[in-house]
Amino acid sequence: MFAHPPAFADGMTDIATAQAAQDQGRIDEAIRLYTQALSAGGLKDEQLAFAHNCRGIAYKDRRDYALAVKDFDAAISLKADYAEAYNNRGIVLREGGRFQEAIADYTTAIRLKPDFAEAYSNRGNAFRSNRQIDRAMEDYASAIRINPAYPEVYNNRGNAYADRGKYAEAVADYGTAIHLRPDFPDAYFNRGSAEAEARRMDLAIADFTDAIRLKPKFPEAWFNRGNAHAAIGQYDQAIADYDVALQQRPDYPEAFYNRAMISHLKQGPLEASIGLGNAIAPFAAAADGGLRLGPSDTIARKLKPNAGRRDSPLVRR
Repeated sequence: MFAHPPAFADGMTDIATAQAAQDQGRIDEAIRLYTQALSAGGLKDEQLAFAHNCRGIAYKDRRDYALAVKDFDAAISLKADYAEAYNNRGIVLREGGRFQEAIADYTTAIRLKPDFAEAYSNRGNAFRSNRQIDRAMEDYASAIRINPAYPEVYNNRGNAYADRGKYAEAVADYGTAIHLRPDFPDAYFNRGSAEAEARRMDLAIADFTDAIRLKPKFPEAWFNRGNAHAAIGQYDQAIADYDVALQQRPDYPEAFYNRAMISHLKQGPLEASIGLGNAIAPFAAAADGGLRLGPSDTIARKLKPNAGRRDSPLVRR
């Protein structure tokens, strides 16, 4: 998937070893090796730019966004037409909520490389984050025209359809993403979320289950499946799912809140309870919602909603 520059000697050995470590998830080792290559001397500007771009990706993966941006800046200063570095910097800027700057970087990447499907898809994500859904849809369509076999783009466009409440179109796009990449947990997760929003809870549970099968450590999928179980009165299953979500992410206030609500709902009609309020008020506050208890037939509507949809930023070396 990743294009490599022409083979170089000496310091490029460290870079190649770092890439292998990065691909295997050994991010700290990769950063150490990239730094070693950059510090050794003797690399040409194009080699240095490539190393900075690769280390920037590693820093992004480690969520060290300031260091990532610094490396992408360095790569661009060494190689002004480095479309991939603009694309990657755009990803980090969007993660930081700097949507307009991200859009500008993606636009530069596209100008430098007009067939850059990943940059179109990523710019679509930034437009979507900036609530410019029409522009997002145009970019996803462009990415698909360039490369109809990119599962991540269909996943991203599905999110935009779901934002508009077009769940049938969203489900179709997620289905295409899954057809192209059967081991795509985020697409199953997103399709499950769309099915849940369309009140098709059995289908939602099946999709969340597939997401969990592919990615067992996925607290948001456990949480959302718990909500789907709760919506159809399967309270024991819901509590079990919230428990796993909390094991995987102990600071998950929405899961604490929903688990407490369902636990008390199982005991019969629920009235305002000082004891329950004391138990879950901190979590309710942290989840950006007040504690509101009422009769049992209203509790399900007061649960914290599903975790949000997940898009697929596309990095290029």
